[in-house]
Amino acid sequence: MPAKGKSRLSDRQKQRIAAGKALGRRHRDIAADTRLAKTTVDHAVLKPETKALIQQFKDENQEQLSRMYKKALGTLDADLDRKAFDARIRSRAQLMGIIQAGDERIAIGDLGAGEDGGKYSLEELLVEHVKLVRRK
Repeated sequence: MPAKGKSRLSDRQKQRIAAGKALGRRHRDIAADTRLAKTTVDHAVLKPETKALIQQFKDENQEQLSRMYKKALGTLDADLDRKAFDARIRSRAQLMGIIQAGDERIAIGDLGAGEDGGKYSLEELLVEHVKLVRRK
């Protein structure tokens, strides 16, 4: 057992967790790659040190990530127009994830109490908007 205040994660494991998270990989997959428990990865990604490593990774690979992002958006755009219903639904869900990436939940007082004490995600607001429009 490490001494109090010492991390059980090696620097290499922290870097691999940060890189995986920056690339949008699932915690389960990162855990398998690093031979750690999923809960360890869950906790590690919340630590300020890991968040700093994620930001450093993004800064160092900004050009490549930008190219990949543009390519992914192009594919997503094409998928939104596909005939296959399930592909369109998946694309819409991915688009919502991109739109609200990093956004905090929005407090809206007049809409009543939501699941989060009156705060709503962008997705929840858009779903409610669609319901209201369809009623008219």
